[in-house]
Amino acid sequence: MFKEIIKLGIKKAFSVGDIGCGYGALLQFIMEKYNNDKIHYYGYDISKELIDYCRKNYCQTGATFSVGSKPQKSLDFCLISGTFNLSATKIYSEWENYIFRNLTSCWQQTRTALIFNLQTCDEPYISNGNIFYGNKYAIARRCGLLFGSTSFVSHSQLPHDTTFVIKRISKD
Repeated sequence: MFKEIIKLGIKKAFSVGDIGCGYGALLQFIMEKYNNDKIHYYGYDISKELIDYCRKNYCQTGATFSVGSKPQKSLDFCLISGTFNLSATKIYSEWENYIFRNLTSCWQQTRTALIFNLQTCDEPYISNGNIFYGNKYAIARRCGLLFGSTSFVSHSQLPHDTTFVIKRISKD
């Protein structure tokens, strides 16, 4: 998913909000693969324990970690990886509406692009294990109607995982 930011041709310093940051895996990836001085990382998670873990283990990185489900300030990019996969309900429409309420909150704080992934298939459903599977065309269409320019990327190694990229059209 982070490669989608790189594809957008970012040359200067930029900020990234990692929504549902968990144990900080994205920050670890960024530190290993990219010039960390140009990337201002903000991790958010609803679990205070996970945020405390990240604050303790990444205190020397300059990263900021906060309890929450959306950015607390305007950021260049919002990434949401895996956060919406485990549904808290068996009712598909309820979970999909929950996802879009969260995307809307994040979009309001996103300057350049909102990037998220979902499990997808032709016939949307919630599995017995409560994994949400959406139809990528329907999700992209709804994103387009609500937010604007939306594309998606799938990879053969992860046939049910789809990354959605919603770009904010600049007003230059």
